Amino acid sequence: MERFEESAFCREIEAFRLPRYAELPDFRLYIDQLIALVEKTLAPLMGADGEKWITATMVGNYARQGVIPRPEGKRYGRDHAAYLIFVCLTKQVIAIGDIQQLIRVQQGTAFKVAVAYDYFCTELESILAHVFNGAPLRPDSSRTHARETRLVRSAGFAVAHKIYLSQYLRYLRAQEEETKA
Repeated sequence: MERFEESAFCREIEAFRLPRYAELPDFRLYIDQLIALVEKTLAPLMGADGEKWITATMVGNYARQGVIPRPEGKRYGRDHAAYLIFVCLTKQVIAIGDIQQLIRVQQGTAFKVAVAYDYFCTELESILAHVFNGAPLRPDSSRTHARETRLVRSAGFAVAHKIYLSQYLRYLRAQEEETKA
């Protein structure tokens, strides 16, 4: 029986990488395309439990509530995709109202969405590697906005620990199924 740290459940997370802002589509997406992009991007983090990360209704509600920008016409761009990836990850551990407040904190900085999103991606990947296999955290590259940096890392750790627990529980269920067979 393989250990969790050597299992496909861990290897999948260790290989995970979020697309950077420049890698997100550089053209306007319809809502179904946006949802497919977010679902495909985040699928490895929660496995194949059939749980949806996002629906059209959620996207509409987030836009109406001001969590994400409203679409231009019925089309969504890179900023929408970046915000939705962040929202989908953090809503696993933080209330939507609190996520909205975190986004306002980011918007109050001098950093554009692209920079903030890429920073979050880098931090989350470093934190996932740390939580899943004990890799050292990458040094903090932020020299300003220390409070915002702590907020990003705190959100990243909360998300990573939720993913770790979910993956470990999936591993245990798989082990139980294997034992029964």
